[in-house]
Amino acid sequence: LAHFYPYTYTQLDAYLDDVEQDARVTREAVGQTVEGRPIEMLTITDRDLPDDTKRRIWLHGRSHPAETGSSFLLEGLVDFLLSGEVAADEALERFVFNVVPMHNVDGVVVGNYRTTPQSINLEDSWFYDPDEAYELLDDAPLEVHVLRDAFADLLLGDDALPVTVAVNLHSSNGPPD
Repeated sequence: LAHFYPYTYTQLDAYLDDVEQDARVTREAVGQTVEGRPIEMLTITDRDLPDDTKRRIWLHGRSHPAETGSSFLLEGLVDFLLSGEVAADEALERFVFNVVPMHNVDGVVVGNYRTTPQSINLEDSWFYDPDEAYELLDDAPLEVHVLRDAFADLLLGDDALPVTVAVNLHSSNGPPD
């Protein structure tokens, strides 16, 4: 029995193997989990146009393993961007899409609902240094450091572009307060 329709790490890996064949897609591991699995990011854009004329769109999902809706949403978005439809091609001409489809890979692999195998909820473990607002404390989980560093590299690195949208996808909610 599952609370959500399953979307496994194996499914994601097979999907990424397929889409990385497209010349508009770059697949890279931005880091590893505590258990040594890659945290992967897709970069999707029109490679025939210079990136310095574009803006960035960042999306990530599956910080909570059972929230499989974000995996299906991101797969649908990537399929649309690679579809050849006019609106998709126009989006790729104007934007660089960075997609981290599965943040909590280890939690997904072991079948957890909201946490890593170490029972850490990655969403409430962004422990920032009070003296350096952009720096995480050492006790923030490795996966949080990986995601933060990947985003910071895109914001501050040699390939920095203005960010138009940054989305952290979820598929559940708590009771109203």
